[in-house]
Amino acid sequence: AEAGLAFEDLTEPLLLPEDAAVPPGRYAFAGLQLGISPGDASLLRTSANVGAGGFYDGWQASLSLSPVWNLSRYLELSGRYEFNHVRFPDRDQQFEVHLARLRAQVALNTHVSTSVFLQYNSAADLVVANVRFRYNFREGNDLWIVYNEALNTDRRRAAPVLPFTDNRAVLLKYTYTFAL
Repeated sequence: AEAGLAFEDLTEPLLLPEDAAVPPGRYAFAGLQLGISPGDASLLRTSANVGAGGFYDGWQASLSLSPVWNLSRYLELSGRYEFNHVRFPDRDQQFEVHLARLRAQVALNTHVSTSVFLQYNSAADLVVANVRFRYNFREGNDLWIVYNEALNTDRRRAAPVLPFTDNRAVLLKYTYTFAL
């Protein structure tokens, strides 16, 4: 169990999904979160969290599940699903946010590894992909090739119609550590 207290001063409106907005002002809100998480020893394990509490001048409730599957010492698959329901009764506003994440980590050996990360965010109407390849020549010398892409899932939410690809990048990074 975890309890928290947050304070926030908004100088301008906070715009949220579904045309919800929090007006400027000083806010204090508290919340409680309960979680369960098994040990790391099992090949398949799932963590779960539930939470509820204040959110500016409203309230929120959340639920998350995070399964992890270690198929071998070279391959791990994991995911996370998070649901948030936020309500502002005085303004009759509410919204829901769904986040879904998938991750695969592959290590062929101590020198070569790859990770793939996918995320869907219903509030932003985006699917984001991140793929990282790492080659370790020797301790302190690494080559990284990274591919990032974001895709609009609701292209008609703005005018003019949004492009299918929100952004795309390929990055190359080399690190070399030397002693003086």
